[in-house]
Order: sequence, then structure tokens, then C-alpha cells
Amino acid sequence: MILKKEDVLFERDEKGDLIPQTVELGTDAKEEVVITPLLRGEIKRIFNSTVGTETSKDTDQEIILNHCIEPKFTVEEIERTLPYMVNAIVTAILSISGVKEKEKKKATDLKNL
Repeated sequence: MILKKEDVLFERDEKGDLIPQTVELGTDAKEEVVITPLLRGEIKRIFNSTVGTETSKDTDQEIILNHCIEPKFTVEEIERTLPYMVNAIVTAILSISGVKEKEKKKATDLKNL
């Protein structure tokens, strides 16, 4: 079978903006969020820049601010958000962005050096 471009490209609207996706969080209450994926360059920048410079809290905050569409959080709200929910939202964004669990763990391990 020949690869189809529409199977490997993130969906975009007529303006070229990423189309937000509704995703269920991996929590017991089955909450949903509306998020956009990280693009390849952004993934590389985030994972490369976090090694030895930013904390995972800063990275999580950046990801949620830029990619969680609904609910929309402010910096202050993210700082007051329950840690397991921050993790669930970031994990959902990374997952739809194509970042595999092994890559997420490797990036986290590098940040903790």
C-alpha cells in the first residue's frame, strides 16, 4: 500500500492553522481537553533546550500555554494546577504530537542530570 499524505500530516484549516483535537485524559474521571500538537521543530527545540537549562515545570508550562486550547490556562493557573493533571495534559499533547513514551522518558532523564 502506498503512503497517503493525509495519513501523516497534521490536519490544518483553510488558513493553515492546526486544527485542535479533543482528547481524553488518562484519568479516572475521563476528562477531555482540546489541544493542538507540537510540530517537529518545536519538539526538538523543547527537548534540546531543557537539557541542563530549564526545569520540567517550565517546559510543562510552555507546552500547556501554547497547546491546551480548552480549557485555556494562565501561567498563574498552571502553577496552582494539581501536578497529576499537569502531567496528564502534557502527556496527551506529546502523544498526539507523535512523541513516544520512550522518547519522553529519555528527555525527562536528560533533564534530571
